[in-house]
Amino acid sequence: LAAARLEDATANVVINWLPNETADEFEQRLRDAGKNSPARLLARKIPERLARWLCEAAGVEYASPLSSLSKQQRRALVEAVTRWPAPVTGDRGFTHAEATAGGVPLNQIHLNTMQSRHCDNLYLCGEILNVDGRIGGFNFQWAWSTGHLAGQGAFRSICGRA
Repeated sequence: LAAARLEDATANVVINWLPNETADEFEQRLRDAGKNSPARLLARKIPERLARWLCEAAGVEYASPLSSLSKQQRRALVEAVTRWPAPVTGDRGFTHAEATAGGVPLNQIHLNTMQSRHCDNLYLCGEILNVDGRIGGFNFQWAWSTGHLAGQGAFRSICGRA
């Protein structure tokens, strides 16, 4: 990400708040939802506060029937939910980097690939996992090592290599 920012100061992370659904699939669900509201459609998928915020950003009334949306409003909601641009504003460097406690328990991932045992094609690494270490580089090493394993695991999954 840092390299992307060096090449393009406007680089950002794009978030799909419904990672198991493409933009086209979500748009089709919106079309098929009829009198259901965004509230009802998104309630089981993402937190209510996030859903309200995304609807507001898209200019869509959270409780109104989806059948009343214009094509432009529907597209705006699809973009907000499946292609949200999150700008990278920077970091404070290694001097201020700290590890956190908590996260995904290690028994919920395959340690040889770092793939989630609960969500196929989700690879976890670094501080998102429940591993604590002493200050002094141990957490950095954990992040880099598990990042390497996760990258290799994802590569093998995409390319079909063992």
